[in-house]
Amino acid sequence: DVDLDGSFTGEADLIRFDRGAFRPVGSGELALVGARLARYRIREDGPKLQIEFTPEPLPKRARGPLLHALLMLNHWRNGVALAPKLLDLGASRACQLHVDYWARNGYSGHDEDPSMPGYTQEGHDAGLASTCSPGGAPSTVIQWVTATILHRQTALGTADRGLGIGLGQGCCILGGRPAVSGRRHPLVVPAAGQTGVPLILQKESPDSDRVPDLYDAPRGYPVSVTLGRDIHQMENVSLRLYEFGKEPKEVPGFEFTPEKPYSSSLSKNGSSAHFVARQPLARRTIYLASFGADRAGAPIEFAWYFRTR
Repeated sequence: DVDLDGSFTGEADLIRFDRGAFRPVGSGELALVGARLARYRIREDGPKLQIEFTPEPLPKRARGPLLHALLMLNHWRNGVALAPKLLDLGASRACQLHVDYWARNGYSGHDEDPSMPGYTQEGHDAGLASTCSPGGAPSTVIQWVTATILHRQTALGTADRGLGIGLGQGCCILGGRPAVSGRRHPLVVPAAGQTGVPLILQKESPDSDRVPDLYDAPRGYPVSVTLGRDIHQMENVSLRLYEFGKEPKEVPGFEFTPEKPYSSSLSKNGSSAHFVARQPLARRTIYLASFGADRAGAPIEFAWYFRTR
């Protein structure tokens, strides 16, 4: 009951499931309960509060590796205050067309050549919008994606767009893009109050031309703030990290913002600000992340805590 109005179902109120982070309450939304998906509804009867769950069936044609990847993604999303996703068989079909193109022509990342056998417009479009990997199980790719700077957005897509997965000589995962319009709370990773946060950044392509040696040594798990178009109307964007204690200690690292993008070829920087510590994050440590910016001359500031595994 964030607004202390006596009701737990208002627009400002929050809810969490298992050990996940608090997210906005929504009647009839999806929740991850253990290893199962369910739709929940909150009923208030005077001072009594009851949450009802209705199991959400999964597609009968879904294979084991797809369901394992979906479960891993949804566990991660639960930890960062996002509703879980369903498996989208239509998006999975498009991803599979892109993977089948690789089987005939060799791995080509996001691209398809219209002159090559196996080309389809549907597979081509899925490839351009997906995270692609030349190998590894889908669950392994999900684990990698969530610890990157740019490709993490695959895991941050809205819950109303399901997850598409293609398998074969590589893996293609289509998760959509983050939607932050209308959110009352910033989309931050790690989430406020999250525990068990990983320690290390994972390498991705393209390399950062602003910090060419970024992947020459192990770095800290990336901290990010995604604000959509709003961030492009801000100036002096900064994201800092501190080890929490009696006297917070600032953590040295690298900032990537629309003003100082990860790569000159990605000037919008994913509509996000990112911070990567120079060294891996310390185990079982509480960190304070602090975001600041100026918008139309007015300062915007917020901070949150998280704890590593």
